[in-house]
Amino acid sequence: TVSGTDILNYNLLQPTGLTANITKADLAVTGVTALNKVYDATTTAVLTGTATVRPLLTDDVTITANGVGSFVNKNVGDGKAVSVAGFTVSGADILNYNLLQPTGLLANITKADLNISGLSAANKVYDATTSAVVPGSASITPLLTDTVSLLGTANYAFADKAAGENKAITMSGLSLTGLDALNYQLRLPSNLVANISKADLDVTGLKANDKTFDGGVNTSLSGSPVFNALLQDQLALTGNGIAQFLTPAVGQNKAVLISGFSLAGADGQNYVLQLPTDLRANILPPADKSNILVTTAPTPKMMDAPPSGSSASSPNPGIAAAELKKSENEVLVMPASSSPKSLALAPPASTPNLNAPVVMVAKTSKESLILDRADNKGFLSVIRFEDIDLPAQAPGLFNLPSDTFIHSEEGIQVPVQVKMADGSSLPDWLTYDPTSRIISISSASIKMPIEVSVIGKDRQGKEASTLLRFVPQGN
Repeated sequence: TVSGTDILNYNLLQPTGLTANITKADLAVTGVTALNKVYDATTTAVLTGTATVRPLLTDDVTITANGVGSFVNKNVGDGKAVSVAGFTVSGADILNYNLLQPTGLLANITKADLNISGLSAANKVYDATTSAVVPGSASITPLLTDTVSLLGTANYAFADKAAGENKAITMSGLSLTGLDALNYQLRLPSNLVANISKADLDVTGLKANDKTFDGGVNTSLSGSPVFNALLQDQLALTGNGIAQFLTPAVGQNKAVLISGFSLAGADGQNYVLQLPTDLRANILPPADKSNILVTTAPTPKMMDAPPSGSSASSPNPGIAAAELKKSENEVLVMPASSSPKSLALAPPASTPNLNAPVVMVAKTSKESLILDRADNKGFLSVIRFEDIDLPAQAPGLFNLPSDTFIHSEEGIQVPVQVKMADGSSLPDWLTYDPTSRIISISSASIKMPIEVSVIGKDRQGKEASTLLRFVPQGN
């Protein structure tokens, strides 16, 4: 426009022929962030959020395709830049804008776990150390085409030396090497556990002393108990040793059982006390035999119990039967009463004592067993028993053979458990003495066969079993 006193004399002509440019406005995509991730050997980044654009005024522009994110490289790191591409827009005014992909995005890549495989822990017997045995060859499988390998020598250890089950094992000495090693952290298998079983502690240095017959089974010990603890273990032997013959009868080179000792000390719970099992001594006849009654031991089939009314008795008829079965030349010496009428003599041999315990016998066969291929250890053989005749009216005694179970580890004593064949506990009238290996059946009213399971279990938990079937006579 113009002004002035003469403006009415003019026609104002606006400028013509002018030209200029309109350039596209930038339109940025916002509302998007990148997520942290665990290393996966790729540069892929995961985007999150809602992508938006803000066109001018009422312009028609909307986002129609989502973008993708990429780290600058695949390697582990914090605050790594993420580039974005792929967002697109549509609408009537899109030609007026330059679409800007999101910028300034950062995220972290953390190390991936690289698990060791190919290992399985082995059980061991307590040795006062934390060392663990882990057979097998350690191996790893890195992602995609990554270059990673194991370096060093593996050392395995329990958390402590104490005996126990399912104890965790840790590893040291191995590390990762290779172009991509820094992107991983080495992991031991989570199920690498094993058992430490208690060690046998043998006691030596004891001697069983001979004694003169006194009607009892106790005798005295001489010497001092000697044992060797592992390394620097703290152990002590407590208790007063008890030595006992199996029977009170006069005899030579008779077996003596030792008991009454126990282990104490900080490391005592890691051992199983093994008292001597090979001690022998003699029970000598008294010098004055004028007031004693001497009877020869009966045959293995029948052993007469002291007759009713007799003042003589055996402290353990079941064990006595087993001992007499082993030595028919042994004699039982009983003090005679000062009054002949007070000692009732046993009936003649032709008149059997129906209350006397009967030593039962059985035909046997030995069955070979297959060893566990994992460690080539276990039970080599087990005895199988034919039906055993159970006496109709007298208590029955059965001596379980010492070689019922033969194990690949020489010299170990296999604990034996006896229970009913259906898994239930033994009734009161059926007992098992683990010291003498005697099974006693005291009931005289049994009409049906009895089945008993005998189970041997070694230190590694491996088992073998056999069956005893007692059949009442006449059935």
